[in-house]
Amino acid sequence: MHKKLLIYKQKYCRLPVCKPYCYHEWGLSTLKRKNRPLCETPRSGYFCGPDKYLRLQEHTISEELFPVMEVDSYFVLVRSGSGSFIINGEEFPVQAGCVAWIQCSQVLTICPEFGETLTLWVAAFDYQLLSYYMFNQITNLREVEIVTGLPVIGPEGDDVRQIARQFEQFRHLSAKNSCGSAVIRSSFLRKIELLYNRAAARCKEQYSLLDMPLGRRASLYIATHSTAELTAASVAEAVSSDADETALNHALLIATGLNFSQYVNRVRLILAMSYFLYDSLPFDYVSSISGFHMSITFFRRFKALTGMTPQGYLNDMLSDGKDGRVYRGTILSETLISAISYLYENMSEPIDAEKIAHDLYTSENILRVQLKTRLNSSYKQILSMFRVRYAEALLTTTELPTVDIAMETGFGSDRTMGRVFYALNKMSPGEFRKQRGQGSSMANERSSGTAFFSSKDEKSVLAGAHDYFVNNVLPSDIKACVRKIKAPTLYVNNHDETFLLVRSGHGTLTVNGLDYPLKPDTLVNLGPFHRYRYQPDKGETLEIAESRMNSGTYVYLVANPYMKFEQFYVPSEPPVVALHGLYAEIANDAMDGILAETERQSPDQLQLCFCYMMDLLGIVTEKMPREYFHQIPGRK
Repeated sequence: MHKKLLIYKQKYCRLPVCKPYCYHEWGLSTLKRKNRPLCETPRSGYFCGPDKYLRLQEHTISEELFPVMEVDSYFVLVRSGSGSFIINGEEFPVQAGCVAWIQCSQVLTICPEFGETLTLWVAAFDYQLLSYYMFNQITNLREVEIVTGLPVIGPEGDDVRQIARQFEQFRHLSAKNSCGSAVIRSSFLRKIELLYNRAAARCKEQYSLLDMPLGRRASLYIATHSTAELTAASVAEAVSSDADETALNHALLIATGLNFSQYVNRVRLILAMSYFLYDSLPFDYVSSISGFHMSITFFRRFKALTGMTPQGYLNDMLSDGKDGRVYRGTILSETLISAISYLYENMSEPIDAEKIAHDLYTSENILRVQLKTRLNSSYKQILSMFRVRYAEALLTTTELPTVDIAMETGFGSDRTMGRVFYALNKMSPGEFRKQRGQGSSMANERSSGTAFFSSKDEKSVLAGAHDYFVNNVLPSDIKACVRKIKAPTLYVNNHDETFLLVRSGHGTLTVNGLDYPLKPDTLVNLGPFHRYRYQPDKGETLEIAESRMNSGTYVYLVANPYMKFEQFYVPSEPPVVALHGLYAEIANDAMDGILAETERQSPDQLQLCFCYMMDLLGIVTEKMPREYFHQIPGRK
């Protein structure tokens, strides 16, 4: 018996808990099941290695996995097999279809059932993406909700099945390395998070914190209070009425393989890594807000964990995006988004840098630097582009004189409009109107004597440029509907960013005087300067799903960390793409999701709709030529 026990200890000494089948395998069924300390500190970099972001990993595990503690959180979908996940000392049974969200502060040990093989799909959820989604929204309550959430949910329920579908589509796109597919995959991760939280909230009603092992309770408390003054005694008092420092240390060692001091430092260092995403923060400040009182302690602990200095880590891991690495400085700042919003909203008025800076409570220098470094543009270039695009819509869809259009769009005179218009389009406003009018359905209706616009309609176009922008960064309202069009429509003045997806039927879409053929699974992205109308083919009914968001939200959406924004550019012509296969499936799922969420009225409704809109943007970006979204006016 002693020999068998020795063999057992040699083979299973690295397990945080002993598995029932182990006892039977070695004839040790009489042994009492209990937790034992880990023999070594957990590994890092197993799931979250250098090539981790926006890639789906597949792992096949047939025996117990050494405990892992990553610096990023990650989602796990169990594709096949059964076993258990041991998370900070607490065991959760898993089977095919189960989903887990493992936080960076958690130690995971994977234990397949005896004779079973677990097949896992793993996707890392990096801090940059999280900070992008939480921009202007992150709260302590939200952080606590994420960290203390149920780490494993079962395979039942519509939300879990939707998560599995997101994983399937993620897998098909995982090999691509383009901006468009990256935007779609990042939206998948956010949707998985939202759907996961929705499903976990329902399951959590039957899950009590009091039932957790002491080690897990302590680890959760430390993760949510890591920046505060923490001692083993204070944590023990907070999480248990009868535990002391010794008991707490022992419980943490069992749960994580780290003692109290080691675990606290590990959590704080992971937090500091997330702050490195913001390149304006000095190391001393990062160390202090991460919970380290002395910079030298922070530097020493950081090197012990990563094997390099903070500066070396920045240079090596947080580069400019080469080789699939994460890159900083891609999230639009609040000042920058506010500036773009301001230009949209006030383009019909005289604007200069001093007035913008004054109204936005910033300095001219900060404004100029951000526009140049982040968007490779000046406020004058962006303002001129807005005014020209607005003028194009009025030139091609109304019969207003150019002098009236110049005054409405903020140019002040038709001479100034002509000069700026020619610089951007290499033709005069009159030539542009003539070119767009020839051969279009608008021209045909005019030639037949049809009164396409009444005087009232023309005046309604001049409601002011502020109609084109709702001054709100994050979604306040996303609208969606399905239209069935049996007859030609008049031009619609598009005030928002709009995605159109043809569900059935054939016809023509006329945008600012240009005609585009429509067929099932055609996706169109209309900007706020696009006026449009539908013309179904004879005997056909066009069924079109429309989803709208304000332009401020769209600007933020385009600032996705994985879409490198080389230059801010407002296209004259709308992106129109014909879809098939996987992209058609994703687009239809996105529209179905938006339509369903607008009816649901749930707390996460707008965030999910935002992600579905991101899917549509990613598809358009993927299917259109790269140069379309990165044009530089005046250059070839």
